Amino acid sequence: MNRETSGALLILSFVFFSAVRDVYFSGVFRDFDFFTVVFISFFCTSLFFFALSLLRHRSELAIAAAKFRVVWWMNVTTAIAWILYFFAIKCIEPSVVNTLWAGAAPVILGVLSWLGFTISKPEPIRGLERGLHLGILASLVFLAWVTLSGLSGVEDVDFGLAVLGLAAIFLSSTSIVISVLISKHLHEIGVGAEAVVGLRFVLLAVVAGVVVVFGSKGPDGGAFAAAIGLIPAAAGLLILPIYLFQKGMVHTTPITAETIGTLGPILIFLLQLTDTEIGFSFYSLGGIVAYTVFSVSAVVFRGFVVHQREASPT
Repeated sequence: MNRETSGALLILSFVFFSAVRDVYFSGVFRDFDFFTVVFISFFCTSLFFFALSLLRHRSELAIAAAKFRVVWWMNVTTAIAWILYFFAIKCIEPSVVNTLWAGAAPVILGVLSWLGFTISKPEPIRGLERGLHLGILASLVFLAWVTLSGLSGVEDVDFGLAVLGLAAIFLSSTSIVISVLISKHLHEIGVGAEAVVGLRFVLLAVVAGVVVVFGSKGPDGGAFAAAIGLIPAAAGLLILPIYLFQKGMVHTTPITAETIGTLGPILIFLLQLTDTEIGFSFYSLGGIVAYTVFSVSAVVFRGFVVHQREASPT
């Protein structure tokens, strides 16, 4: 198996297990306390990657320690992003959450670029690509309307809760984009992916733990003991996708990864059909399929333009 094929399979595995994660947590949050699940999942994830970094990349942790303020803000933005994302999954159809979350990121990147914060040099957008982006935006607006109108797979969602869920998606996507910008800076100064992951969830685990212990209901020993049984699945579904993504990105091209990544919402929609609490919605499926078609077309078109530019004589 060549390098590109193995990379593509790793990214496809990342997308699949990320989809399993979202559907799994959607069900778990109905049966267990929200912050108990978050604490257990991210505490185990942080512990795993921090221990790994301590054994293999101790010098990288020292670099990160010297940049405490940067690490702090990475933790703040990461905590906001994941808490809001999981809150949205608790309220709204998982496949719709993932689609809106992923679709909002390019818009947020554009705004941040306009404000002077960029991950990479912006590329000019051509006429056809602009039309495809408008198609993506239209599909996202349609899915938001489907959610607010009670036509999604979660039919009995309260309107106010749906509005909060949609707001949470946008704020989560904004926060994760900023977190990526910060983690990119750490990568540039010599802090590897494992060390970054070992450090970025610490505040999230601490906040969730404080809420569990000092929340209005106080700690529930029985419920917490029951939630301990979630550790293998919950932590595994956080650690495994991160590992697969890191390995996959080393062996494949960005355009291949982006193309495969657009399949995420479709996979989540199919997997959520196994959850009896989520119904089948033709409206949600239609919006997700439209988003996927426009997204894949935009990525392929961008790849074609880049290939043509690189192939043309200078």
